[in-house]
Amino acid sequence: MLSLNLVSAHSIWNFFCFSFHSNVHKPVQFGLFSVSFFMPVILSVYYSPVNINISMLKDFDTYCSLFLNENLNVSIEEPFDEDGEIDYDADDAVRKIARDRNIGLTSDRNLSLVARDEDGEIIGGAYTSLEDSKYTFDVIVSREAEGKGIGSRLLDRVINPDYELYDMYPDLKVEVDVVNPSMKKMLEKRGFQVIQRIGQERWIMSPEKI
Repeated sequence: MLSLNLVSAHSIWNFFCFSFHSNVHKPVQFGLFSVSFFMPVILSVYYSPVNINISMLKDFDTYCSLFLNENLNVSIEEPFDEDGEIDYDADDAVRKIARDRNIGLTSDRNLSLVARDEDGEIIGGAYTSLEDSKYTFDVIVSREAEGKGIGSRLLDRVINPDYELYDMYPDLKVEVDVVNPSMKKMLEKRGFQVIQRIGQERWIMSPEKI
C-alpha cells in the first residue's frame, strides 16, 4: 500500500500549484506525464481520511484551491461592525485594494462581503449593486492573496441575486463589467457569456439564457 508523509504530499502539490499559476496556467510537464496525471494520486494520499469524489473537481484551479487553502485560514464575512452598522473601515480597505489593482469602483457599489486572513487583515471583498432592474457585482482580491481560491469563494456568494429581488423586479438582469481575464474565466465556468467587448481586456458578461 502506498504510504507518503502528508506534509510531503502537501509540499509537492503546492509546488505543482504555484508552478501552474506562475506560468500563467501553462501545463507543468514532467517527462511524459503532465501534472494532471498525478492529481488523483496526490489527492488520494493527502486526503485519504476524507472521501473525495474526484469527478466533482472540475478543473485544475479547483485542485489548487483545495490544497493552497488547506492551511490558509481565510474567513468570508459580512462587513458589519459590533453594532450591526456598515464597517466603513472595511469598505476603505477593500477600495484601497481595488485602487492598487487598478479596478474602478463607483460610489453606488455596496460592500457585501469581506475576506480576512488568519490575522484579521482584509485581503479582498465583494460589492453588489442594483439599478434599473440590473444586478451587478465586483470581486476584489489583493495581489498577495490571488490564485488561492479566495476570489472564487467571494464570487460564489454574490453571483446570484437574492430570490426576493426577482419578486420585486420580474425583468431583473445580471450583467457584470469585467476587466480581469481571470475573472472572465471564472464567470465562463459558471455559465456566463460575453455579450459585449469593450477594448482589449474589458467585457460585459451575463448568464447564458437557457
